[in-house]
Amino acid sequence: MKRYGRLAAAFGAAALLLAGCGQKVPDRIEETTLVINSKGNVTAYMVGEFDKSYYSLSELEVMVREEAARFCGSAKKSEAVKVEKVSAAQDGGSGIVVECSFDGTDSYQDFMRKDETLFYGTVAEAIQQGYGGVTMYDAENGTAALWTEVAGELGKHVVIYCPGGRTEGEAEETGLAIYCPYKAEYVSEGAGVQKDGSVEMIWTAENVSQPLYILLKK
Repeated sequence: MKRYGRLAAAFGAAALLLAGCGQKVPDRIEETTLVINSKGNVTAYMVGEFDKSYYSLSELEVMVREEAARFCGSAKKSEAVKVEKVSAAQDGGSGIVVECSFDGTDSYQDFMRKDETLFYGTVAEAIQQGYGGVTMYDAENGTAALWTEVAGELGKHVVIYCPGGRTEGEAEETGLAIYCPYKAEYVSEGAGVQKDGSVEMIWTAENVSQPLYILLKK
């Protein structure tokens, strides 16, 4: 995924280790991971590698914090994004993780890229914003159903994500894991529910515009 401003130059795909992150995420993360709480706040663990010939870890942290401060100033919201931590992989490689918290999904998608979509809200709110029209699959048995068949309870919550268009130099595959505040009941095509409750999906050049829908049990 493209990063806000100069962050695009610092990231690529990498596997790295996290220690004591204090969030509902595994110790080992191999892709960017989003944690969404019941209020819609987002914690993003953006993983990648950086070229040490251009940046040191401390220089990268300064750069990330400057970008966050600039974004908050532009948005006129001091808590729109907060850089929690910038750390290196424990395996001694070039992997890094940038942990940021956002006051909502709108701030996340605006900070990351203009054509990236992240929505969290009720089914009613999703319908009001024009979402829907996708085939959903039962998270437990894989049975297919139309969105209109499973989205009858308007008070239930849904997470919707789409990475937007690809940019030159991006990896051939872009993976994402999402931890939702409630258990997934239905997911859209291509998504997989993991043992820890997270939902994962991989995008390629062939399905880059395909949205990920996660209908939650409440």
